[in-house]
Amino acid sequence: AVTHELRTPLASIRLMAETLERRLADQPGARDYPRRIVRAADGLSFLVDNILSFNRLEKERFRPTLEAVDLAELVRPIVAELAEDAPRTLVVDVDGLAGVRVRGDRELLRLLFGNLARNAVHYNDREPIRVRFEAERAGAAWTVRVTDNGWGIPEVDRRRVFDDFTRAPRPEHEAVAGTGLGLAICRRVARLHGGTIRVVASSPQGTTFAVCLGAADREAGP
Repeated sequence: AVTHELRTPLASIRLMAETLERRLADQPGARDYPRRIVRAADGLSFLVDNILSFNRLEKERFRPTLEAVDLAELVRPIVAELAEDAPRTLVVDVDGLAGVRVRGDRELLRLLFGNLARNAVHYNDREPIRVRFEAERAGAAWTVRVTDNGWGIPEVDRRRVFDDFTRAPRPEHEAVAGTGLGLAICRRVARLHGGTIRVVASSPQGTTFAVCLGAADREAGP
């Protein structure tokens, strides 16, 4: 019921904004306003989804449905949707995920990689925004690296950013809407899969996250 009460108004706002955008298509000076409304509604919807997902994970209401998940197929629609509403050009490389299949819950993994991709876009003021996905096999597990060219995370904050309701204390972050739950959700999802997530590199030129997940076949070797 709570989910319905929160999501229905946002869906209505988005629908009305899209209708308005079509009607203003021949008025260049005005047609950008509906697009801004859509972006704002999408941002609010994402925040609502994160809060609800966090609540379910916190209360252990998620029971993972494990299956073989092709990560390239999972990630492509996530980044395609982000590209439509990104504030600047978004360049994403998912070639490094070719042939990568992990054993996991599709919904939860979409939540994990969706949060990482969204952070890469919003904690970033470069043109273009760049995000690269790549993976390396070691025994029965895949390590998936997600690298962006955003603001980076100070070394002192690289562990605590995974804590609940926590964001790195940077002035730039004040302009970015968020709850501080995205990376906390990522860590919970990784742990539900018996995996890990950590920051393996970060500088003012960008950040690399490493997510370790079990391979779909569980065989030793590539």
